[in-house]
Amino acid sequence: MSRSYLVYDFETDGVGERTCRPLQVAWQRFDTAFTPIADPVNLLIKPAPDRLPHPDAIAITGISLEQCARDGVSDAEAFHRLHAEMTTPGTCSCGWNTRGFDNEVLRFGFWRNFLPAYDHEFKHDCDAWDLLPLARAACALRPDGITWPRRDDSVHVFKLDRLAPANGCSHEDAHDALADVDATVHMARLFMAHQPDLWKWARKMADTAEAARVVQDGPFVHVSGRIPAARHCLGVFGVVGKVPGRKNEVIAWDLAQDPARLQGLDTKDIQDRTFRKAEQIPNGEARLPLKTIKLNAAPFVAPLAVLRPQDTERLQVDLDAITRHAAALADVAPAPVESAFQGRFEDDGRTPDPDDALYGGGFAGNRDLATGRQAHTLPPEDLHMLE
Repeated sequence: MSRSYLVYDFETDGVGERTCRPLQVAWQRFDTAFTPIADPVNLLIKPAPDRLPHPDAIAITGISLEQCARDGVSDAEAFHRLHAEMTTPGTCSCGWNTRGFDNEVLRFGFWRNFLPAYDHEFKHDCDAWDLLPLARAACALRPDGITWPRRDDSVHVFKLDRLAPANGCSHEDAHDALADVDATVHMARLFMAHQPDLWKWARKMADTAEAARVVQDGPFVHVSGRIPAARHCLGVFGVVGKVPGRKNEVIAWDLAQDPARLQGLDTKDIQDRTFRKAEQIPNGEARLPLKTIKLNAAPFVAPLAVLRPQDTERLQVDLDAITRHAAALADVAPAPVESAFQGRFEDDGRTPDPDDALYGGGFAGNRDLATGRQAHTLPPEDLHMLE
């Protein structure tokens, strides 16, 4: 378990987490009670000379490219410093929506700069975590003590620039990296103070083996941004199978619906009813409620016991139907479902820019990692000597 939290945030020149480049990064280290143990770091990063930023990204962040070019550090320096911080033994690197965005920016930045892309997630007693799933889970399961803002249609909002001000953090500089770090820490302290048991459970799910035990033990509660906010981002699921080639990713069925719908379907039928747009699904069928869950990405999963009687009524969870559907799911053959997901998440065959090819050919081998380390020790004029 982590001995310190490194809370961080990026502001970038685009919207695609795999292809954008950071223009600002901030971080600060805290102990396990979120008391600062180091000064904050706030860096501007020089923009890449061979690319143009997305206008919408610049409009949102308000970052001056001229100031970044004048005062910023290089992309290489920023990521080298981050890598050293995040791989300090016992570090939990975390933030708001980091698993959905910032952690991908990290991986590709490390890759681009010849640094190990995954060490911060598992080596040296380190892990990567995200407070956004915890926020969704707290709102659905243990909402007391937090003010939860809503949209005009009464659906809850989990954007940091809405949630933090609603809970006493002014956050006037939203989309400034250091301001987002401060707002994230503010919310973290509230969650720890008002729902400490939920906090401890969510941290426990950063352990892949613990998350696997939860989903393997039968019907489980899962909270995710991919579940409609109108359902409180919560569902009860059962595992159908595993994504082929991905040992830590399972395929789950939403037990609010009867898995008898899977009976008699072959691989193509399942693909048609899972991956096509709603209007393209044949015979007027509804989309199959199949969802993948990455057990090594700190998902929020919990046993059914987390649902109290008052929760099932408020969340409109029909436990009798779930019990029936869980029993029926046991009779579903996993092979056609697993086959339907075969290759769905592999590279699409295009030749990407080498800077963005982290997922193009599997994990970097030991020889490549050694070459990467050597690249940091050579002067530029000698880099051609690397093999």
